[in-house]
Amino acid sequence: MAACLAAPVRADEGVWDVVVVGAGLAGLAAADGLSDKRILVLERGATPGGRAATRTRDGITYELGA
Repeated sequence: MAACLAAPVRADEGVWDVVVVGAGLAGLAAADGLSDKRILVLERGATPGGRAATRTRDGITYELGA
């Protein structure tokens, strides 16, 4: 399982008020709504967005939204 951090984590940033698991639309909305807290967003994929993504195969772009 790969991990992706949107920003580097400093050594002194080991304490979080909130940990959001998943950087899909709901996870990102939750993190935005709690922006006054120290938040860590974890995502297993290489990019955020969850199912709100597109893929291209054989020159055709497919929407992978929910």
